[in-house]
This record gives sequence, structure tokens and C-alpha cells, in this order.
Amino acid sequence: MIRVMDRIAWVFAGVAVAISALMAGLSIRLMQVQERKANAVQGALGFTSRHLRSQYLVRIMLMMAIGVAIGVVLATPVGNLIGNAIFSAVGVSGLSLKFDPWVTLLGSMLVLISAWVVTMLHTGPDSNRALVERLRT
Repeated sequence: MIRVMDRIAWVFAGVAVAISALMAGLSIRLMQVQERKANAVQGALGFTSRHLRSQYLVRIMLMMAIGVAIGVVLATPVGNLIGNAIFSAVGVSGLSLKFDPWVTLLGSMLVLISAWVVTMLHTGPDSNRALVERLRT
């Protein structure tokens, strides 16, 4: 039973990393669409795609870091409440979730790295051009 729970936990961790990468990508695209005029003005003023990339990178990484911090702080108390509610429904009571700081650190770093990779992929030199082409069709 414990092995199954460990496997389920790893699957959910992978899903969480994938969802965070997806949300980072969607947030970047939304920012690019909303700020295409401002980006064009910045490009006309001499900003390179590297400057724009760094702006998006700071914003996305700040957003993800705040989300990770809130998630880590709330994971143990809220997770225990939800876990106890679920397991008490099937007859198991008094269950306490195990908190491993190294696994939490690894998961947090994976989320931040996935957001960084997605940001770098979506804000490359040709990303705005490709975005404009997709908006035209």
C-alpha cells in the first residue's frame, strides 16, 4: 500500500510540474499578446529580443516563486486536513503526512526550472514574429 502511495505521489508531482510549465507558457503568450504594441515601441527604441526576454523571465519567475512559496507553506497543514478527510471516509483515521524537506526542495526547483525553460522557449528571437503570423490567420 505504501509503495502505491509513493508512486501516486510521484505521478502527482510530475503532473504538478507539467501544469506549472503549461501555466507559465500560457501566461507568457497572454503577456505577449497584450503587450505587442509596447514591445513594438521598445523594439523601435532599440531594445533587443534579449532585453524583452529578460523582462518576461523576471516576471514569470517572480510569479512562479511566489506560487511555490505559498504552496510550500500551505502544503503540510492543508494537505493533512484533506488527507485525513479522504482517509477517514474509507475508515483510516489519525493519519499524518510525511514532510521531506529535500523532496520539497527538489519539487520546488523542478517547477522553477520548468518555468525558466518554457520562458526561454517562448521568448526567443523569432517568437514575436511567429506570434504575429499566428494572429493573422
